[in-house]
Amino acid sequence: MATIYQNSFLTVAAAGAVNPHADLFAHRPSFTVDSLNCRIVHHYKFGSTLQPSSIHPPGSPSSSFPLFARGWVYQERRLSPRVLYFGPGEIAWECRTSHACECGMAMGNNDSSSRNLYLVCKTSKNPMDHCRVWHSVVNQYSALNLTKPTDRLAALSGIADLINEMRDGDYLAGLWSNTLVFDLLWTRNRTTKSTNSAASEVTQQGDYQWPYTAPSWSWASVDGPISYEWRHPMDKVYCEVVDAICIPAGESMTGQVLFGYVKLQCQIVEGRINGRPATIEIQDQLHEAVFDCYDRSMVGQPVHVARIAEEGRFDHSLVLHMDLKTSGGTDIRFTRLGRLRHVRDARGLAPGVIDWPDKMNEITIV
Repeated sequence: MATIYQNSFLTVAAAGAVNPHADLFAHRPSFTVDSLNCRIVHHYKFGSTLQPSSIHPPGSPSSSFPLFARGWVYQERRLSPRVLYFGPGEIAWECRTSHACECGMAMGNNDSSSRNLYLVCKTSKNPMDHCRVWHSVVNQYSALNLTKPTDRLAALSGIADLINEMRDGDYLAGLWSNTLVFDLLWTRNRTTKSTNSAASEVTQQGDYQWPYTAPSWSWASVDGPISYEWRHPMDKVYCEVVDAICIPAGESMTGQVLFGYVKLQCQIVEGRINGRPATIEIQDQLHEAVFDCYDRSMVGQPVHVARIAEEGRFDHSLVLHMDLKTSGGTDIRFTRLGRLRHVRDARGLAPGVIDWPDKMNEITIV
């Protein structure tokens, strides 16, 4: 499917349709001025989400473009060189260099990194440029809806295949091996109810209540919007990637996966989930965390915190839980539960600063 859209001349999108049976052409109200029949064109702000503009006339349709809430449509838009949108109030145009609308209010160049991912990936050899583009894509895509959670990776595989041809590194369940340390630092939207399977293990005593979609260290394991909010690149990296593997469910290396793990050499400390919401007790101090999933039954559960990187006044760490299902003997494995971000003052200290051990430990996250 991806190659069809990528090699198309023009893609026509029924952007205002609420279902497959709705009309392509919207009904437009009209009026007569001196025997001249005129139709009203309601302007909609043109952008990645195509939300109605704040300057649209009173009484115009407030519903925007149902088509673009769908996850599968995202890569169809991005891969198509040219798209003609039939919206609820007007027709709009988008290509890799410009965009326009029927009423003429939205005219300009496309300078968004997600729309120009072709240009950035082809012209730049800097891995962090590729990292910025990919994070922009993931930020937008993860907020969209999918009927099947297991399509989380498959619905983005076309874009991943395209980028894979132009950048270094192996694709690992929505992350890339040559920027893996930075790709690990995604954050779940705080207002989203998550379905991370690792957190399900903690809250359901090992009974996974959702189908497996990706390893816990991948943003694709979370059913809901995630974000990359840190700057590029980090000031200092505290961990080293020892190994990373993903086993695909089929022939595609960018589609659904069966299993995957990441081995890191890093500093770790032990902690415990506190009764105060979204906090972890480490060395008798409370630290605010962003959990991939949170439930009151998780209170009191032991966790490990792995130090990853430093960015300005912030230290970034991962919150991990020992995975009893896959651990055995000396092979102890962890699943991701969330993230910590510590804020340091001008002297480099933080309230309740973590006393990190000098020893580096090798850990496996699944």
